[in-house]
Amino acid sequence: MFIIEFNYLEQLSPIKPRIMGTNNLDEWVEKGSLARSRELTHSHRNKLKPLVPRSIERPTMGLQSNRNFIATNKIDAILKSPKQEDEELNWLTKKDYGHIPLYLSQIKDHLQQSYLEEQENVKRQLEAQNDKLQLLSEEELKQIREGLKQRYDEVNKQYQQYTHLKKFDTVGLKRRKEQFEKELIQLEKDMDKLKKPYVFVGK
Repeated sequence: MFIIEFNYLEQLSPIKPRIMGTNNLDEWVEKGSLARSRELTHSHRNKLKPLVPRSIERPTMGLQSNRNFIATNKIDAILKSPKQEDEELNWLTKKDYGHIPLYLSQIKDHLQQSYLEEQENVKRQLEAQNDKLQLLSEEELKQIREGLKQRYDEVNKQYQQYTHLKKFDTVGLKRRKEQFEKELIQLEKDMDKLKKPYVFVGK
């Protein structure tokens, strides 16, 4: 480490470095300027592989045995108990064979309960609608049908007066013809609705 210092008289003189110490870690530790972060230990020494066998260490070779392995294997095979095969499960003998599983019964009950609740809601909605609706009698339907048919004939008669015209000189004639067409279409829709056997109207 080098520290450069100079005063006013040394500004024009060559720079002389001052050595404050050395790069030896032990000297700095002894002075108290530095402290070792941890002790250097060689933990890898415990993980060394076993030493290579020496030249005088030879494996045992040439061992011989008088045992007859063929006869021994025959005796072992004769005395060995036969392998026990796993018995196949007979599903027909189960207690719950042929019965509906419990979870299916629970699902069926849940669906039945949901269906009944839905039917009850629909019934309440229909009752609420019936309180706001009124069924027209056959006599009232007949009067309304006759009135619509009479009105349809009147409008159609007036509309026929404009069908032969190929050119409309005024805007009023064109609008009147379009108005008759719309009214005839609406009357036809109303007459189709009244063809049903039961007609309800709001109270």
